[in-house]
Amino acid sequence: MSTLILFVAFVERTNSPVLCKIVASMLQFFILSTFFWMAVEGFNLYRMFVKVFRNSTKSRNFLLKCSLFAWGIPLIFTIATAASKIYYLKTQTEINPNICMHHGVPFYIGILIPVGVVMTGNILVLTFVLRSITKKSVLHSKCGCKQSVRSAFVCSLLLGTTWIFGVLAYGDARDVFQWLFCIFNSLQGFFIFIAYAFQNKQVKDHWVSLIREKWSSGLLKKKDSERRNSEDVINKRASYAERFMNILSSMNDNKIFFIDGVGFSLSMRVRRGRSLAGKRVTQTVTNIRLRNISVCCAINKNKILKYEAQTRAFNTESFLDFIRLVLAQLTVIEVVGAILILGNVRFHKTAVVHNEM
Repeated sequence: MSTLILFVAFVERTNSPVLCKIVASMLQFFILSTFFWMAVEGFNLYRMFVKVFRNSTKSRNFLLKCSLFAWGIPLIFTIATAASKIYYLKTQTEINPNICMHHGVPFYIGILIPVGVVMTGNILVLTFVLRSITKKSVLHSKCGCKQSVRSAFVCSLLLGTTWIFGVLAYGDARDVFQWLFCIFNSLQGFFIFIAYAFQNKQVKDHWVSLIREKWSSGLLKKKDSERRNSEDVINKRASYAERFMNILSSMNDNKIFFIDGVGFSLSMRVRRGRSLAGKRVTQTVTNIRLRNISVCCAINKNKILKYEAQTRAFNTESFLDFIRLVLAQLTVIEVVGAILILGNVRFHKTAVVHNEM
C-alpha cells in the first residue's frame, strides 16, 4: 500500500530534485521490504510443510527476527544506494525522464539483484512445498487433486511468484500480463487472510468461541434484566416498600437505624465536596495503603451510632460482633424497641443475624 501511494502521488515529482531523490529511496525501501517479507513467508511455509520445527529454540522471537530481516536488510540497501557516488536518476536523454526511480547500476544492484535472489529462493521453496503437499495428498482421488491445486495456487500467491507476470508484460501480450499482474498482486493480502485466518481451524474455532461467548453473555444479561424486572419481582418490591412505610409511620424516627457496609481502596479513594466559597473541591487521599478497607456503620437521621473499619471484608462472624456492639450502644443510650434495617442482607445471612438479636 505504501509503495502504491508513493508511486501514484510522487513518482512524477521531478521538478524538485531533493523530493525526487527521497521518493526514489522510499520506493526502493518499500519494494525491497515487500519482497523480503515474501522471503519470510517462503521460510515460514518451508517450516510448516517441509521441515517442521517443534519446541525449538530457533522458533523463539520468530516475529522479531523476521521483522529485523524484512525491514533491516532493505534499509541497508537503501542507505547504501543513496550514499554511493554512482547514485543518479533518469535524465532527459532517457526514455521516460519524468519518473523518480533508480536506474542503471543502482537499480541493478539496489533493487533488481535482491528481488531476483528472493524470487529465485521463493520459487525453490514453492517447489519443495508442492512436493511435500502432493506426497501427503491422495493424488488419484478427485478431492486430493483439488486440494493440491488449491494449495499450489495459494502458496504461489503468498510467495509473490505472480510478479513474474510483470516480467512477461512485454510485446503483443503486454496488456494481458499487465492485467494478470494487477489482479493477482492486488489480491495478495486477501489470499493471505484466506490462508491464515479463514482456512485456519484454530483461528476459526477462536472466533466461533468468541462470538458464542459474546452472544451468550448478551442473552444472560437480557435474561437477568428480565428476571429482575419481572412482574413477580416488581410485586415483591411493592410489598416490601409498603411494609417498610407502615413501619416508618408507626415508629419514632430516632429508633430507626440503618446498618450497611462498604469496601474501597484507600489509595484510590477520592472525596468530593464543595468549599466554603461554593467552589467544587476534590481531595485525593495519598497512597498509604495497598489493601482494601471495609467499613460498617449504623446510622439514623440524626447521627452515627456506631461504625467499625478493618482491612479485611466483614464476614458473618465480624458482622455479628458489630451487631452486638450496636445493641450495647442502644442500651447505653436507652433506646427501646429500635429497628435495625440491614443493607446487603443476603451476604450477611439475615437469619443468623436475626437469631443473634
